[in-house]
Amino acid sequence: LTTEPLEDQPLPLTEALHTYFAVGDVGQVRVVGLDGYWYRDRTQNDAANIQSGDLTIPAETNAHFDETPDALALIDPVLKRRIDILRRGGASTVVWNAGASAAKMPDVPPGGERTYLCIESANIGRRAVTVEPGERHSLGVRYRVSAV
Repeated sequence: LTTEPLEDQPLPLTEALHTYFAVGDVGQVRVVGLDGYWYRDRTQNDAANIQSGDLTIPAETNAHFDETPDALALIDPVLKRRIDILRRGGASTVVWNAGASAAKMPDVPPGGERTYLCIESANIGRRAVTVEPGERHSLGVRYRVSAV
């Protein structure tokens, strides 16, 4: 995703690449690489937390990490795979699953919340960017899938 201001003034920018991964059972996956990073818990009125260990998804999750490493991994023991997430041009990560709230979503079938996890490569919060006139900003991500 490349952004370039069309006007002769700085362009403040937040951005996220909303990637939904099919998973065998969201309750069994883990996201590796976020240990020790601060996040806002959007399910708890933006309560500030520090992630301890691998991130797991026991219920509805909406975690906004302003600053994270460029490389994360999604481990799915049910589908027996690892997805490496290799971000460039970004600093942030959002991890989201609707949990029980999915029952109110017309595009998620009953039980469908158990079969996906959204991990967004982003620039949000304290790591939003400003693109100056005549400059460009690019956010990208590469995925690598391997068996576990």
